[in-house]
Amino acid sequence: MLCEDNDFISAVAQPLSSHREMAEILKKAVVMFENEGIVCGFYIKSLIGHFSCDQFALPYQKFVGENGEESLNELCILDKEYVEYMKELFTCYAECGFESMMVDDDFRSLNHCNGQRGCFCDLHIQETSKLYGEALTRQEVISAMQAEETDEKALKIRECFRTANFAGQLYAAKCIEEAVHSVSKKIRVGLMSGTPEGEEYQGRDMDKLLSVFAGGGNKPYFRPAGGYYFDTLGDALFYGFLNGCETMRYLSKEIEYISEVDIYTPRNSFTKSVKMLDLQLKCTLWQAIKNIL
Repeated sequence: MLCEDNDFISAVAQPLSSHREMAEILKKAVVMFENEGIVCGFYIKSLIGHFSCDQFALPYQKFVGENGEESLNELCILDKEYVEYMKELFTCYAECGFESMMVDDDFRSLNHCNGQRGCFCDLHIQETSKLYGEALTRQEVISAMQAEETDEKALKIRECFRTANFAGQLYAAKCIEEAVHSVSKKIRVGLMSGTPEGEEYQGRDMDKLLSVFAGGGNKPYFRPAGGYYFDTLGDALFYGFLNGCETMRYLSKEIEYISEVDIYTPRNSFTKSVKMLDLQLKCTLWQAIKNIL
């Protein structure tokens, strides 16, 4: 499975011109691999962005954390102008001839650099206010999303926030699916990662979201959480294993699970031993994941 960029270079959303240039390179790569009998898939590494930095600040609504600070370039899924960008991006890559396409786990509305509780940009506040029935301030919405807030008003705001948030994600997912399948209905479309607690916080119904990404009549396609990002000392190995198991446990049996064996860094003598890498691979198989990217 190929992607448009490298984590260590620039895991941020990039201009369409950069994607078009990369698509031309990947078209040639797909042909090269197919000539060797290898089927290619693709995942977009940075759709929303994984980091806040001053590189490639696109002209769309930025992610705003619970501290009120706006990210330099992480973007908000609720911005419909940005969704139009997504459609062009996925159409561009769909034309490369991939068998499947996936969206990385930055397709979310929390857990970015300054947003552990969600995005509180103007769009989120406006949509939450519409559902609530009166104008709300950013601080009112942020306060309602604090775990200790349990009064009736806070709970209602929280429900409206989650509903608005998920509606925006469903809209974006549908637009992505339609863009890909306008090129070829044979291309599978899926999503990466997600944890039960993270989905609950965002108001996500993951079975529904995955079905929208897949498109009518297609089997949902999902890479569960459980990457082995850390030096595997202490409980890190068990965290990676159990996180993946918990993610699969709460989803429909109709979903096809795959793994990219997400170890983050290449194996070398300074990061992971051969024995530890072997154990991580076995953990992926013990999760009963049949397909590996």
